[in-house]
Amino acid sequence: MYEGWPWFRELVELIAMILAKADSTIVENYDRQLIPGSSHSQKDDLFSLGERVRAELQDTQRTVLRISGQHDLNMGNEVLKRELEVRSPYLDSLNVLQAEVMRRLQNGEYESEEERNLLQDCLLITINGVAAGLKNSG
Repeated sequence: MYEGWPWFRELVELIAMILAKADSTIVENYDRQLIPGSSHSQKDDLFSLGERVRAELQDTQRTVLRISGQHDLNMGNEVLKRELEVRSPYLDSLNVLQAEVMRRLQNGEYESEEERNLLQDCLLITINGVAAGLKNSG
């Protein structure tokens, strides 16, 4: 079906492009930084949910590769591969910073209203930076 139906092939390749941008280690960092610690069992439940979602992500990635017959999610697109290689260090840094800022805002870890405002500004900058970096690169 992948080879014989252009619409299906295009759909699989678009999904692959999105999956190529997904990084489960970044998502895990958000979990570790932002899941509230109100009760140990609630925190464990939320971590378990995150682990299940990350496992589903890996299953989906393997399924797309199996359907397409490709070896990586770049689907042989060298331009996409290079764009992701160049962007990754910048996006990873922004994501780590964003999770840290969100944690500090969530937990009230600031000394003054001015520092809180600076953290909020930083959060908006990281949101815009991550959004710009994850733009459609196909």
